[in-house]
Amino acid sequence: MNPSTTLGNLKLVCEDAPAALRLTWSGEFDEREPGTVLKDYAAEVEQIAGSGRHAVSIDVSGVTFMNSSGIGFLTRFIRALADRGVSVEVEYDTRVPWQELSKRCMRLIFARLANVRIGDQPRAG
Repeated sequence: MNPSTTLGNLKLVCEDAPAALRLTWSGEFDEREPGTVLKDYAAEVEQIAGSGRHAVSIDVSGVTFMNSSGIGFLTRFIRALADRGVSVEVEYDTRVPWQELSKRCMRLIFARLANVRIGDQPRAG
């Protein structure tokens, strides 16, 4: 299984690395209903990660634009993985202003979850 896909100007690449399932997203995330369009992608990643992998790295540093629907999708996606006991790490390019802001918000949202790491934030717990 390889849930890599393309959605408009957004490319989502999945690499089965030894330490984690590595997801690299690049391009513009401007889909209005990503939860509907990427439902199968998210389900497949969750299934792979929940079946023994137990670690997912999401690299959004190559995303040049992400609308509020994309941020909502990313938040729900991280939460769904974390709720399955999967360790999640999200990497940002903090030289990009919106990514720095998103990283700060995600740190606040997931501050209490020991299995979620945002940017260079030390793991809780």
